Amino acid sequence: SDQNKKKDYVGGWITTLGCNIHALAIFRITLGFMLLLELLLRFRFLHPFYSDEGTLPRHILLPQTDDIYRALCMHCGFGSLNAQRILLSIQCLFATTL
Repeated sequence: SDQNKKKDYVGGWITTLGCNIHALAIFRITLGFMLLLELLLRFRFLHPFYSDEGTLPRHILLPQTDDIYRALCMHCGFGSLNAQRILLSIQCLFATTL
């Protein structure tokens, strides 16, 4: 009975996505690796692009953005370099769980 349920579950993935569970796992691993690589490479640009000492400080950015963007963008809430490092580190942890 459990074997049939598992077979139906996997068959549902094949029918829905057009691939088997192993291909889906490889896709997730590859996506997580690429996302982690992108985030790790982004650490080089935290100071010039994410901190208040960079190209666009928050006191210039925030009056030009709407409330939805400020609510969704966590990086707009903090301007210090250490806070940006913490946020990017949290993103890296989420990428490794993918």
